[in-house]
Amino acid sequence: MADKVRVVVRHIIMLLCFWLPASRRKKIERWLRGREEYKKLQRSDWVLMSWGKSGRTWLRVMLSRAYQLKGGLDASKLLDFDNLKHSDPQLPAVFFTHNNYLRDYTGNAQSKSHFQGKRMVLLVRDPRDVAVSQFFQWQFRMRPNKKF
Repeated sequence: MADKVRVVVRHIIMLLCFWLPASRRKKIERWLRGREEYKKLQRSDWVLMSWGKSGRTWLRVMLSRAYQLKGGLDASKLLDFDNLKHSDPQLPAVFFTHNNYLRDYTGNAQSKSHFQGKRMVLLVRDPRDVAVSQFFQWQFRMRPNKKF
């Protein structure tokens, strides 16, 4: 619930920043998103980091199904940070990230020190496949306002 409140607060702050230049608003929004992610990182049991279009959602679906079978949970629930943990405290809180917003919040562009002490999984995909997937994302699926 606290995560939903943070999202609402972020949206309100962004509405109040309407008068700022677009570049400044974008910087503020990325910092606020980074703060939300940092709070999740602190509460997570383990972290799955990946480059965009590397199959993170596909892996989330497979992990969700495994946890659903293990915990006898509703098959319609997709693993999203700690939602399955609420149903079964034995299940982990998994933080999924590309580390882009976290870097904006922590200022650690070159360092991964904010992950210190966390169990990590790095999801890697053949860069050629990532490039093809990213092309189709930008060309056919992405909303125009998300393209810079």
